[in-house]
Amino acid sequence: MGVQSEIGPTAMPRWRVYAQAREVVTLAELALELSAEGPACNIPRAMAQLDRIRAILGVQQAD
Repeated sequence: MGVQSEIGPTAMPRWRVYAQAREVVTLAELALELSAEGPACNIPRAMAQLDRIRAILGVQQAD
């Protein structure tokens, strides 16, 4: 008896969760770099990365 039999099928395969998590990490790192002080600072582009993360996660932006 494995974990799958205890929790049932997942909504998304493990590889897809992994791929999305890697993309979120990459986008978050870019947003960090773009929001740091210095010549590379680009807040609108950093916010765009956060919007892409929200789209991946399916999260509505709360104002």
